Amino acid sequence: MDWPAGEAACVTGAASGIGLGIARALVAAGAKAAPTDVDEGRLAKAAKELTDAGGTVTAVRLDVSDESWATAADRAEEALGPISLLRNVAGVGFTMVLREELRDSTVGVSPLVPGTVASRIDFTAGGAEAKLLGRQPNREVAEADHAVLAAGADPDRVGEQVVEAVRDGRFVIVIHREWRALVRRTHAETEDAYAAFDGRHGPDPTARMPAGGTNPVTA
Repeated sequence: MDWPAGEAACVTGAASGIGLGIARALVAAGAKAAPTDVDEGRLAKAAKELTDAGGTVTAVRLDVSDESWATAADRAEEALGPISLLRNVAGVGFTMVLREELRDSTVGVSPLVPGTVASRIDFTAGGAEAKLLGRQPNREVAEADHAVLAAGADPDRVGEQVVEAVRDGRFVIVIHREWRALVRRTHAETEDAYAAFDGRHGPDPTARMPAGGTNPVTA
């Protein structure tokens, strides 16, 4: 069987959007799945759908903003065995660091850099922000944003792309090539800033360490 058949995967934010798309693609490829989400109602529906599609699935409620990760991981592994795949909602600056820290291990890391995807993130993120600020979500703004996102990439196709890219050992996974010009401009401006700086503070030893393959945190 081809990878990831038989592997166990934990997918955060899997009640909808990209997370659910990735969970669908993993199950279709023969992986066992532990979809997690804070929305228990949608999570239950997603788990039933994945199970009905022939997957070995256990749903785990998880709020990625709290400290329940260990409990969630234990529940997933009790049901499915050792987790070998994790889809995490995190920043690019965290994934880059994680890649360096795991460079000498057998663990692979790939950041997904999405453009516009037809997901519910405008409602979920907007609701989480409103809760944090102690106010009601702005439904009008969320619906306007959703109308834009609806024209974006199909999250199921994105999920298939992610599984394919990880299978091929790709590091950065992008969805829309139109962002390339903006990325190139930003990187060029950043490189120009470094080139123009006069180095008045002297060399930075921690910058030299990762360039030489050493982790400055554990060195």
